[in-house]
Amino acid sequence: MSLRIFSYLVAPTRTSGATPDISGTEVTSGPLFNMLRADIFDMSSRECDVPIYFTRGPDGKQSNQVRARVIAHLKAPSYATGLTLAEHLSKVSSNKSGLGLLFLINSNSGSAHELVISRFPADRGVLAEPGTSRLEIEYVEKVFMKNNRAYKAARYTGTSLGKSSFWRGRVIDKQLGEPAAYWIYDFLASDLQLTSRAGTRAFAAAVKAATQEKHPAHVKAEIASMATLLRTPPAVPTSAVEILRQYGLSEAATDAVLKHLPNPETAAATFRIDKEELLQLLPYVSAEFATGVVVLGPSESFDKDVQKRRVGDANEWEYTTRGVLTDEKFRGRP
Repeated sequence: MSLRIFSYLVAPTRTSGATPDISGTEVTSGPLFNMLRADIFDMSSRECDVPIYFTRGPDGKQSNQVRARVIAHLKAPSYATGLTLAEHLSKVSSNKSGLGLLFLINSNSGSAHELVISRFPADRGVLAEPGTSRLEIEYVEKVFMKNNRAYKAARYTGTSLGKSSFWRGRVIDKQLGEPAAYWIYDFLASDLQLTSRAGTRAFAAAVKAATQEKHPAHVKAEIASMATLLRTPPAVPTSAVEILRQYGLSEAATDAVLKHLPNPETAAATFRIDKEELLQLLPYVSAEFATGVVVLGPSESFDKDVQKRRVGDANEWEYTTRGVLTDEKFRGRP
C-alpha cells in the first residue's frame, strides 16, 4: 500500500477576505508519519461513522468542486493538488475556527483508493517563522502531539476515480462531538446522508404535514393511500422522490409532500424505509367529511378495511367498512 501525507497550516480568511497565505510540507517518513498512519488513517475506518455525500452543483447537475479537487489529488497526489483543498478550507474558515493544521492522507493500492482529510486546531504562539511557505516537520509534530485527540476528519474510499465514484464518505468531529456545519456544508460541500431511521422520519413528517394542510380531498387520499401501501416497504434503498413517482402520485400530491422536506438534497437522498419507525410516526389514518363524520383506523390496514369510492364531483367520496362492532362512545371535541 502506497501512502502519502501532506500537511498545511491554514489560517482563516472568511471574515477578512484576504488571500490565503498557506505553508505546508509533505511528511514522508519518521515518527510523525507512523503516528499519522496509525492514529488517523488506520483509525478512520472505525471512527468516521457519520455518513455524508457531496451535493450537486447550483445548476442541479452532478458536479461538485470539492469532489473534483479530491479526485485530482487522488489521481496525482502532490503538494500543489493538496494546496487547492487547503486554500478552500482557509476561505470557508472564520476567526471562530482559528488556525488549523490540515492533513491529507491518501492511499492507492491497486484499484482501491482512499483519502482521509483531517484538521487539528493549531497554536499560533508556537510558530517559529510565520508567513514562510515551508512548514517545519517539528512544528507539525508538536501540534499533532498536543491535539491528537481533538480533530475533525473525513474519509472517502472507492475502487475507481470515475464520475460515479467518491460521492459518499464518512466524517467525525472529535472537537465538538456533532460535526461542525462549516466542516460539512462549507468545506466539504456535502450534506448528511440519511440513515434508515432519519430518512423515514423526514419522509413521514412531510407526509403528515401535507395531509394537515388544506388540499383537495383527492390529493389527500392519494397521499394517505401511498403511506398505507408503504407498510410493505421496498426491499431496496429508495428516496422520497422515487417513492412518490413509484406510487404514481399526481403533481399536486407530490409537490404537497416535497415542500415539507428540509431541502432538495434530502428529497433525492436514498435511505431504506424503517417499517417500525413509519408505523410509530403514522399510526392512524383519518378521513373527515364535511358532515363532521370522521373515519379513523390503523394506517397499516386502513386501505384493506375501508373501501373508498369516488362519487359525484372530484371532492365527494363514499367510505364503507364492515366488521364486528366492539365499541361505540361519545368523544369530546378534538
